[in-house]
Amino acid sequence: MKEHIRTILDFPIKGIKYRDITTLLKDPDLFSELIDKMTEPWSDKNIDAVLIHKDALDGHTNLLIIDDLLATGGTALAAIDLVRKFESKNIVGAGFIVNLPELKGELKLKKAGIDIHSVVEF
Repeated sequence: MKEHIRTILDFPIKGIKYRDITTLLKDPDLFSELIDKMTEPWSDKNIDAVLIHKDALDGHTNLLIIDDLLATGGTALAAIDLVRKFESKNIVGAGFIVNLPELKGELKLKKAGIDIHSVVEF
């Protein structure tokens, strides 16, 4: 998958390497393979939903957080905090297309008790 992610240098500001996943999203076969890879570690779990909309959590217990990028962990932690406000919800884990380990988001999620899986690391 890594070879299908385009790197745009100095975007949005100088010194940043922007990892553009639109190339993966445009190809239906790659996108399907990507979803399979993102959810693979949890394929044997009884997951009720892979979404976070408030009205969609009713009737679901085991949840998987899915996002394109794990950088500092802020977005994923916000989603986790939101889910934890509901009663009887179990976050099975979090899956990402890209993990940027140097930004330590993975460590923050693990500290919060969340198992993570990413397809590629940069």
